[in-house]
Amino acid sequence: MSTNICWLRVRQPKRLVTVATIVFLLGGAAIHAQDTSKTDDADASESAVSPEDKLAWNRTDKYVPPDFESYFPENDEAAAKRLDEFMSSPQLRQNAPDEYIDVVRRGLRFTSQHKTSVLRLLGNTFIWGKKPQNEKAIELMYHATAAEDNGIVHYAMYFGPTVVVDRSDNLMWMMMTNHHRFDREIQRRLNWSFKTHGDQLKTADQLASLLDQADELGELSTIATFDYYKTLTGNDPPRPERFAALGKWAIGFSHQDVLAKQRDGFQQLRDMLGQHLDLSDENIIEFVGRIDGCKWVGVALVAGIALREEIVAKIKNSDGFSVEFADRVDERLFQTRRLREFAKHWKGKTPRAKPTYTQPDIDANYAWNRDDKYVSPSFETYFPDDEDAGKRLDDLIASQNNLELSDREILDAFRQGLKHSTTSANRKFSFLSQALGWPSDPYQTEIMFHAAALDAPQDTQYYAIYYGLGNWWDKSDNVLRLFAEIFAQPIEPGEHSGMHGRIMWSVRNKQSEKSVLAEYLDEELEKHAKLDDSTLVRLVQTYKQLTSENPANLDKFDKRGLFFIVWRRSGAKSEEEFNTYFKELRRDSAQDEKRVGLHARQEQGKWYGVAIVGGFEAHESILGALLKDSKNTLDVAMPWPKPWNLAKGLPGAAELNELYNRRK
Repeated sequence: MSTNICWLRVRQPKRLVTVATIVFLLGGAAIHAQDTSKTDDADASESAVSPEDKLAWNRTDKYVPPDFESYFPENDEAAAKRLDEFMSSPQLRQNAPDEYIDVVRRGLRFTSQHKTSVLRLLGNTFIWGKKPQNEKAIELMYHATAAEDNGIVHYAMYFGPTVVVDRSDNLMWMMMTNHHRFDREIQRRLNWSFKTHGDQLKTADQLASLLDQADELGELSTIATFDYYKTLTGNDPPRPERFAALGKWAIGFSHQDVLAKQRDGFQQLRDMLGQHLDLSDENIIEFVGRIDGCKWVGVALVAGIALREEIVAKIKNSDGFSVEFADRVDERLFQTRRLREFAKHWKGKTPRAKPTYTQPDIDANYAWNRDDKYVSPSFETYFPDDEDAGKRLDDLIASQNNLELSDREILDAFRQGLKHSTTSANRKFSFLSQALGWPSDPYQTEIMFHAAALDAPQDTQYYAIYYGLGNWWDKSDNVLRLFAEIFAQPIEPGEHSGMHGRIMWSVRNKQSEKSVLAEYLDEELEKHAKLDDSTLVRLVQTYKQLTSENPANLDKFDKRGLFFIVWRRSGAKSEEEFNTYFKELRRDSAQDEKRVGLHARQEQGKWYGVAIVGGFEAHESILGALLKDSKNTLDVAMPWPKPWNLAKGLPGAAELNELYNRRK
C-alpha cells in the first residue's frame, strides 16, 4: 500500500488467501448568463412550437430553439391523469408508445408523478440504447431543456440529447448555446456523450463548424465548444489563435510537498510559479492561496485561453505538481469556490458569491485527522444542547439565499444549533455542503465526522455521510476507521440502506483507502462472536468487495450465515429431472440436506433452482459447483435477508420461506 500523502501513517496489508469474488449488490442552480440563442430574421412568434410542426431538433432549414412554454400545454388535467396511468402500467406503455409520448407532452405539467421520473422513464424507453431512437421522444426532451425547473433541465438532458446517437446540427447548437445553463454533471456528461455516442469525426466536424460561427455563439459558448473539441480530439481546433484571448481563468494547482501544516505554504507555491513553472509575474493578474483539506492550493488568475493552456500543460508536465482546476471567471466560479478576491475582475453585475474565505487554524487538533491516536466521534458531546441555537440555525437555513455571513460564522452556527434544529437532516446537511463550496474546510469535516458518529440519530448519520464524509476526497485513517465501525453495526428495519453503498462508492477507485478500510474491517471481524449473522455476512462481503479475497480468519466462523441462490437451468424437461440434478449438485459440493435446502420450480417455460444455504463454506462450495456447469445461469447469489424482508418479490417466494423455516 502506498503512503497517503496527507495521512503519513503507513499500514502494511496482511497476506490473505485468494478466492472467487461473489457479486456484492449495493443497494445547482442553473446559471443564467448572456442570451446566446441563435435567431432568425423571421418574426419572433415563429419560435413558438407545437407537435404538428416539423421537429425542431433535427430540421435543416432553420434553427428553432427549445420552447418549454409552447410545447407543453398549460392545463390538461385529463392528460395528467392519463399520464399517471401510463407511469404505473408497463404494459400500457408498451402497447401504446405513440400515445404515451403525446400524453407525456400534454400531462407533464400537472402529473402527480415526479416530473424527473417521467423524463427518466421516457428516455430509457425510447432513446437511451434504443435502435432506432424515437424522434418524437427526442423532440420532447429537446423542448424540456428550456424549462425553468433545474431538475427538469437536468433529466431532460441526461436521458435525452446526451444519449442521442445521430446528433443534428440544431441539437449541437442548442447544447452549446445553452451550455452555461446546465449543471456541472451535465457539462461533464457532454464530454462522455461525444466520446461514446455517435460518430466522433462527425461530432468533431460539428464542433469545428460551430467555432466558425463564434460571433453568433458568444464568448461563453465559444469557450465551451473549444474545450469540448479539445477533449474529444486531443488537439486544438483549427486556427486556435482566433480564441487565444478569450476569458479570464482561475487556475488552481498544488504540490505534493506543500501540505496544510506548513505556515509558509502560500509563499512556497507563489515562488514555484517562477522557479519551477517558469511563469513571469506579468502573466499573473492575481494570486491567492487556499488550504483545501490536507494541502495548500495556489490559485493564479490569468487572461486568455492560450495562457491557460500553457500554464496547465506546464503544471501537468512538472514532477510533484497537480492541476486542481482551471475554471473560467464567471458567475459559476463565485457560486462554487470561495474566491471573492477575483470578483473585481468580473465585468458586469457583481455575482452572488460563496462566503468570504477564512484560513483555517493549522494548529487545530481535529479528531478526524489527528495521527497520534483515534478519538471516536461523539454526537452527544460534540454538539451543544442549545435550543435557541437550534432556532437560529433554522432561520439561517430558511434565509440561505440572502446570507452575508463568513464561512466560520456559518460553521459555528451549524455546530451550535444542529442538535435542536427542526429542519430535516437532508436539508440541513445539503445546506452545509453547499454553503461553503471549495475549498474543503477541516472544521466543516470535523462537524461531519461527529455527526456521523455511532451515537448520532439515524438521519443525521446518513446525511453527514451522504453530503460530507462519503464524497470523493482524500480520507484520513480515522474517517476510514469510522466507516468500518459503521459497517459493523446491525441494520434495523427502516434504516438508510444506501449509507453503506455511499461509503463504498466514495473509495471505489482509491486503492490506498480501500486497503486501509479492509484492514479495519479485518479488526472488526476479529470480534465475530459478538456480531449477528446478518452483520457478519455483510462485513465479509464488503471485505471481499474491497480486496477480492476472503478475510484471513474466515475458518473461525465459516459455518455461520444464511444465503439464498436462484439460478436457471437449460435443458431440464421435468421436475424429476431437476431433482436428479439436485442430488448430483449435493454430491459435487459435498453438502447435506441440513446445510442446503433446494427447491425446483417452473416459470414461463423455464426451470429455476432455489436454494437456502447455511454457512460461508457451503455457500461457496455449492456456488462453485453450479458455475462449473454451463447449463446453469446464475440469477441471484446474496445473503438471506432479515425476516422483515423475507424473499419479497423474488421468484418462488413461498418456497423460499418454506426452506428458511426448515433451516431454522
